[in-house]
Amino acid sequence: MNLGNRVLGYATCKLLVSQAIPNMRLIEINSLHTNEHHRRKGWATKLLNKICDEADDVGVGLLLMPDTEELKTWYTKHGFLTLQEKPVILMARPPKGKFE
Repeated sequence: MNLGNRVLGYATCKLLVSQAIPNMRLIEINSLHTNEHHRRKGWATKLLNKICDEADDVGVGLLLMPDTEELKTWYTKHGFLTLQEKPVILMARPPKGKFE
């Protein structure tokens, strides 16, 4: 799975090897963003779905820290589970498919 900056249409993010939970293969999704003018047109959803599919293919979990309740709700719709609420919201998505 390719790490670093990712771009799909008008959505961007950065993928990093997570150090948040030791001894677990996790990729952190950092700064998933779409320019305000292009929001609510599906770009972030397409990029997130692509990243989730790639993570599933290699059997790696995803981790992220949304900074609003609205984003937390959005990520929940994409299979992310809340691990903690404070001091920051921490969410993870286990790999799906052949590793279940």
